[in-house]
Amino acid sequence: MVRSIIGIIVGYIVMFAVVVVGLSIGFLALGADWAYEPGTFDVTMGWILLMFGVGFVAAIVGGIVCALISKHSKLGLNGLVLLVVLLGALSAFAVYKAPAPSPEDAVRAGDVAVFEAASKAVQPLWVAIVNPIVGALGVILGATFVRPKHGAGDGGEAGGES
Repeated sequence: MVRSIIGIIVGYIVMFAVVVVGLSIGFLALGADWAYEPGTFDVTMGWILLMFGVGFVAAIVGGIVCALISKHSKLGLNGLVLLVVLLGALSAFAVYKAPAPSPEDAVRAGDVAVFEAASKAVQPLWVAIVNPIVGALGVILGATFVRPKHGAGDGGEAGGES
């Protein structure tokens, strides 16, 4: 069980790191004018697709890491999927309840720093709803990439796990 919990935690940390690095590189390479609608912090469809792509890759890597650490435990995989869905649902709720940005925060002029842009970005609610689904599917897919062959490791918690 301890390996499963560690797998969940490390898998999620890896996912978070891949997303931060991937989106930062994407933003630095493509620029604010590509990521946002002109003069605003409303994300473009291109940025949304990049977010989904980076998030899906991050979830696959997180699923692989979780599966390897937890020794293919169903508890580890299910725990990471649940964590992704729960945190994604909380994020979607936050997007739903977020007040409209103040007029001075809604206007984008020129180049902005990565973290300023991320803090002011406005994404559609549907993106926040779909994102945890994409993440959960990526975690499951990633775990299947490192699945034991020929019935080895039934995914249970028995067998001297510590």
